[in-house]
Amino acid sequence: MLLQLPTDVLVEILQHLNVTSLAAVAQTCSRLNALPWPIVDLDSISGARLEPEELEYIILKRRPRLLRIKGFVGCAKARLLTPQLELIASDSVLTHLRLHGVYIGDQGIQAITPVVPQLVSLELAYNNVSPAGAQTLAKALKLNDTLEHLDLSSNSVQAAGAASIAAALTEASCRATLRYMDMSSNEVGGDACDALNQAFASLASLNHVAFSNNPIGDAGFARLAPGLLAAPRNLVLFNQCFIADEGMKALCSAPHTNEPIDTLNLSKNRITAAGLAALPTSSLVINFLDLSSNPLQQGRARVAPGSMEGVMLLQGVKRVDLSGCGLEDDGFECMCNALCSPHCTVEELDISNNQVTCTMLSMPHMAPSTFSGMHALQKLTLNFTPLSDSGVRLLCERVLHSPKLVELRLADTEFGADGALAVRDFLRKTKTLTHLDISGNMLGPKGAFAIGEGLALNSSLYKCYMSNCHLLRHVVEQFAQGFLTTETRNSTLHTLALSGNPMGASGGNAIGSMLAHNKLGVSTLSLAGGSLGDAGLEGFVEGVRTNTTLKCLNLKGNRITPESLGKLGDLLEHTQSRITCLDLSRNLLTGDGLVVFLRHITALKRHMQRLVLSDNQINEVNVHTVAHFLRQNPNLAHLSLSGNKLGSKGLRILSPALQDVKHLRQLELLQVVSHGARDAADAFRALIKENRHVLVLRELNALQFDCSQL
Repeated sequence: MLLQLPTDVLVEILQHLNVTSLAAVAQTCSRLNALPWPIVDLDSISGARLEPEELEYIILKRRPRLLRIKGFVGCAKARLLTPQLELIASDSVLTHLRLHGVYIGDQGIQAITPVVPQLVSLELAYNNVSPAGAQTLAKALKLNDTLEHLDLSSNSVQAAGAASIAAALTEASCRATLRYMDMSSNEVGGDACDALNQAFASLASLNHVAFSNNPIGDAGFARLAPGLLAAPRNLVLFNQCFIADEGMKALCSAPHTNEPIDTLNLSKNRITAAGLAALPTSSLVINFLDLSSNPLQQGRARVAPGSMEGVMLLQGVKRVDLSGCGLEDDGFECMCNALCSPHCTVEELDISNNQVTCTMLSMPHMAPSTFSGMHALQKLTLNFTPLSDSGVRLLCERVLHSPKLVELRLADTEFGADGALAVRDFLRKTKTLTHLDISGNMLGPKGAFAIGEGLALNSSLYKCYMSNCHLLRHVVEQFAQGFLTTETRNSTLHTLALSGNPMGASGGNAIGSMLAHNKLGVSTLSLAGGSLGDAGLEGFVEGVRTNTTLKCLNLKGNRITPESLGKLGDLLEHTQSRITCLDLSRNLLTGDGLVVFLRHITALKRHMQRLVLSDNQINEVNVHTVAHFLRQNPNLAHLSLSGNKLGSKGLRILSPALQDVKHLRQLELLQVVSHGARDAADAFRALIKENRHVLVLRELNALQFDCSQL
């Protein structure tokens, strides 16, 4: 059918196809052989599974401009050998090369040097490149005048290798074109920073700089800061680089352009509040400042005056991440004062995993009127902070007065019924909030009723997360009752997550009653880990029969047996239900019940798009049922069978059925064969070769077993 298309259309399609999915046909098809295939994406096929004749055909016959090959990180069997690399280097039209986790080493770097001068993009992450290999690569880079993207992350080039690369880029013609450089996780120390400083200063077009997880230290960071700030940068990543206060001060005092840095990530360093004190004296413009997991507030010491204000009032800053920084109430008080300033531009603030309790909000000088000027804040995250009921109440009464607040995250903040009442009152008033996360809080019956009532009365909320709130059956009943007691009900709620709440059978009935007749009009609902059992599923199904809004349903881990599957299948087939995405993983599905269920699914007038059946009891005996289902559902886009004991025999049964599924975009087959099975590799190899049109797609997630079997 593909060959029936006009040539110009076919050429356009081939720009976006994975060439190996058609390689076998192409070698015998003169028309396909005559057309250009500029993109070859082998991210789903490691070097260990790439046949020599296939690579030879791809390079010598197809002459791609873009080539991607991805191996298995940590598996030496996935490496590309020197003859394969030399073949790749012979491609005279190649401009984009990605070799990820194929462990080419220094010898492999030598093999690909002939093609380096012509490249626009070179990605060599996870390839065991040492300083010697980096020096070899540097010589080839000097001859390049087109390079825009260079990724050497997760190697071991060290300071000597980084200095060689930096010196080469300073001299190369590509210094005018290079936009992206990533040398994270390379053991680069401070000794390379003088060379890096010169390189950064000369690379005016470089807007993405990533050097995370390198032992650069204060002295090294101070030496490279002038070059780093000498030109506009979009993304600067120096997290986990042993940078402390002196490094921060050097950054703030270095000469810089007036152009904003879009993202500056200094997380997981050693910066304290003393280092932040330099920010008010700086004219740096940063859109997103990430200082998470720095010891900003040590012990019981108070925050240095002006340090928090310096962060919050930094010119142009819109997002600030201060999670995991040891902050306490005095630090949060400084933030609140800054947020109310007319000069504050912070729209997103994350202070999760700190020791903030909000008790200082009860002070007279922190009255609600104080926060009336909080005009910019849109997203506030306080997850994993010990707010408790009083803190949440004070937060809702005072701080949450921003006229633009759209997202509030209070997961695991230790509040209960009284805090839930405050959240309810806030939900009644707000006209802007679209996302609310109160997961991990013990609401109790009274609190659950209040939240249900608040959801019904709210007119703006789009997503609500209430996972792991210990909503037992009687608590869920109160939640449903609170929602149903009011005549006016939220019509905007799209997603409701109730995962990890052991609601049991009566809880399933209660949620079903909320969904009946679209009283709760969500389209995505998660009841994963809800302990519904067969009785709970049946009660839930009865309530959903008249629902027409629900499209995605997660019933993972609910102890559902084959006996009740028939009713769920009947619901999907014979009612107005519009469910097209269904997760039934970690249940007890097998045998006749599975047959009946899949028969109902097959009879649907609309096609199921996503079906997750992982971690059930599907084996080589009843995999025939799944194979038949696949043949009858050619439009299925996502199927997961991971964790089922299909065995090698089951894979061979499944393989022919996959040939009839033309739109499959994701297939998950993790842990479907016993570890060490002798014929497992052969079964997988046969399945892959027979179904390249399915399995070579980039989203494939398969083959989690000993790679040495390949």
